[in-house]
Amino acid sequence: MLYRWRELVGQGERHRVGRQAVVVLRRSRTWLKSRSRTVRDVFRLPDVRRIELGWGASVIGELTGQVTLVVYSYDKGGAPLVAAYVASRTLLSMVVTLGIAGLSSSTRTSLLLRRITGLRAGLLALAALTAALHGDPVAVIAFAAASSSLAGTYRPLQVAVLP
Repeated sequence: MLYRWRELVGQGERHRVGRQAVVVLRRSRTWLKSRSRTVRDVFRLPDVRRIELGWGASVIGELTGQVTLVVYSYDKGGAPLVAAYVASRTLLSMVVTLGIAGLSSSTRTSLLLRRITGLRAGLLALAALTAALHGDPVAVIAFAAASSSLAGTYRPLQVAVLP
């Protein structure tokens, strides 16, 4: 098999292919160094750092909350309760996003971001408290869906704040 490969490709071809791989690796290393330098420079700016860390925390919190609530819904009511959570979250998001888009023109965007984040945290805390006190699963899902419905407004408002 190796003999056949040498016949087809030849000694010079293998050497050229190896050098191309080295060139690609060097270019990749240079590209990674420039990107890491850019990220370092961005995180040196305190305002941008706060916005990026806030966005990251928001995404992690939202995804964690979604997984937790789907597992909770399935445990308490099976597939119908999971479907109710997803449908209520989606429908509420459509209505809430339009309302907040109207508010964003008359309110300072950074203040609106803080209020939305606080409201989301409060609604999620109510959902957790209701679940901890063995309350009605529908109430837990309602609080969680209301909290999740505000998630779609975070990124557009954040982009409006960025310099």
